[in-house]
Amino acid sequence: MKIYRFITTSGCFFLVLIFCLSSCNNNSKISERVEELVGKEIILPEEDLIRNFKSNEIQNPLNKRIKIFTVINAGCGICIEDLENWKEFMLEIDLSKIGIVYLCFSEDHLNNFERINEENLNLNYPYFEDVGKRIFSKNNFGNEKLYQTFLLDESNKVILVGDPNQHKSIKKLYLEEIKKMTSTD
Repeated sequence: MKIYRFITTSGCFFLVLIFCLSSCNNNSKISERVEELVGKEIILPEEDLIRNFKSNEIQNPLNKRIKIFTVINAGCGICIEDLENWKEFMLEIDLSKIGIVYLCFSEDHLNNFERINEENLNLNYPYFEDVGKRIFSKNNFGNEKLYQTFLLDESNKVILVGDPNQHKSIKKLYLEEIKKMTSTD
């Protein structure tokens, strides 16, 4: 695993995680894709797509200045199981300052996901239903999970790419960057 720093035109450093695969050709492709994503504004779901929202318990994650955005294939058992890791990660960050935007899509309009959540997962946090993968397509995420989780700034622009639950080094970067971003609050 390598960590690359990209310098934006404004002179700010962005930390970006790139997974090293076995060949240099793959590294080059990953690096190119990450370069495309850093600084890109992510189109967020509309508020009316929110589900599992209990407004008296938690704020709408779209209203937070800093967000973590991740795509969840709600028709994939392993992907749903990954939400257990997200529940643990959520305990390590200040949810009063950071919003997590779970963008869930499925062919069955999330009926199965809702049932699994109620019976087993108990994710007591809002998620967004992406009917027909509209938001997914607008953002041109592609099918590679590597490019479907981002730390976003107040303008919903990508700062970090990668899932903090998959690698300790990514998690460390997320926590460090979040600390820097929230230290002015």
